[in-house]
Amino acid sequence: MNNLGFEIQKSKDRNNWQLIGFVSGSGSTTELNSYSFIDNNIFGEKNYYRLKQIDYNGTYEYSNVIEISLSLNSFQLYQNFPNPFNPSTTFKYAVPQKSFIKIFLYDIKGEKIFDLINEEKEAGIYTFEFNSKNLSSGLQVFILLIRFMDG
Repeated sequence: MNNLGFEIQKSKDRNNWQLIGFVSGSGSTTELNSYSFIDNNIFGEKNYYRLKQIDYNGTYEYSNVIEISLSLNSFQLYQNFPNPFNPSTTFKYAVPQKSFIKIFLYDIKGEKIFDLINEEKEAGIYTFEFNSKNLSSGLQVFILLIRFMDG
């Protein structure tokens, strides 16, 4: 009844919550409704989630906290999206344990253009956006090479 929508909140420790999304509600209805949200920025092996259901009059109520545990078994680089892209695309990768991550961008001739990621990362799933607008227009095909090194 009177449902404005749902704030989706996430925490690493069940104490500090961050807003990660909002799903609009269906107002006042007796019909069964289904809602969904995809979190594309997972960190660590455990993530905690809760919903803040908000009414049109400003009152709200929190759901129970749900714990989601991930079991990352290997390093993975997922297909970028969109592909092909112009001028930007998003990359996603998984890190199974704390490691130093290096991701390099190469041109079609195999020459390194620059480092995209060069830092230590905790276990988790990460995304980053790549924008090619500052590259010379002659570079038309790129190969992304990923290399993982233990920390």
